[in-house]
Amino acid sequence: MASNLTDLINAIVTVINAGSFTTTVTAVKGYSRRVDVETLAAMAVTVRPAGFATSFADRGYNENTLTSVEIVIQLKLSMETGAISPANVESLFLHLEEMVAWLSAVAAIDGATLQTLEAEPLLDPEHLADFGVGTIPIVATYSRGN
Repeated sequence: MASNLTDLINAIVTVINAGSFTTTVTAVKGYSRRVDVETLAAMAVTVRPAGFATSFADRGYNENTLTSVEIVIQLKLSMETGAISPANVESLFLHLEEMVAWLSAVAAIDGATLQTLEAEPLLDPEHLADFGVGTIPIVATYSRGN
């Protein structure tokens, strides 16, 4: 039997892979934020567990499970004269905005309701400077009443 967290991650992967984006997206379930940035050829999207909490948020003290999932977008950016051009970084922001819009539109997944979406830090500076890879982690928090 799979856990609620595993079921949610699998459902998010399915929802992302059914989406329509400007770049072909194939999301995969993972347990690490990092892909091999040195050999990354195009774009990678990894969905992984990020956090878990229980809250007693309503007046009846009913238990509400909060599950956080990290959707990591990693994109190889072309280098111009040894530096990343601002236009390439801005293209990564377009992918971020598309993913946030898609996840917001599909607010209920596998019996869980989307509560928040957050992208912070916006870029991993080491990946950008050392490998020309833009890495943006999006944390999506879902609630599931019990």
